[in-house]
Amino acid sequence: MNWPEFSEALYKHLAYPLPGLTAHRRLVPPERRPDLGKAFPRERKVAAVLVLLYPMNDRVCCALIRRPSYPGVHGGQIAFPGGKVESEDRDLLHTALREAWEEVGIQAEKVERPTELTRLYIPPSRYEVVPFLGLSAERPEFVLQSSEVDELIELPLHELLDPKVYSEVSVHTTRGELLVPAYQWREEVIWGATAMIMAEILALMDRTISS
Repeated sequence: MNWPEFSEALYKHLAYPLPGLTAHRRLVPPERRPDLGKAFPRERKVAAVLVLLYPMNDRVCCALIRRPSYPGVHGGQIAFPGGKVESEDRDLLHTALREAWEEVGIQAEKVERPTELTRLYIPPSRYEVVPFLGLSAERPEFVLQSSEVDELIELPLHELLDPKVYSEVSVHTTRGELLVPAYQWREEVIWGATAMIMAEILALMDRTISS
């Protein structure tokens, strides 16, 4: 399936009910499972992230970043480009696109047909995260903001469809060591909210490839 065929097939499946909660349940850390699907707390912060897919070497890739190490909840973790809503943002999509530009140089005008995916809530940081799926017909010219990004990770999504990359791993958090479901790709461990969002993307990928 070439890129135009893939992108059209993917967006057809976005017209159906999203697989978000089912996909999230597979990757949610155990202590959060009882609250999955419940209403988010009234007192919460809001952030938006961009899940950008693009072709590279005849594969569908996804842009991820590694956050710098710092004492906070998400220091050193793998994430999607994105961040909190600012007062000048027109809407949540604007937040996601602005942050992606600031962090890794993705130009908003190159992001095709951005679509909101299933929202999720992160209790440790009290953030509601709103993911947007976007496509680019070519690999972006990435420019990393060193204060926000330690490393760009270009992940071929088909490699995460292999059941062998899914496992439970021990991770160090501000609350100590936790055993969590995760994707182990090469030397990387993708867990938490990033893995939950990735699970929805992979469910959509599986639908697209199987159709």
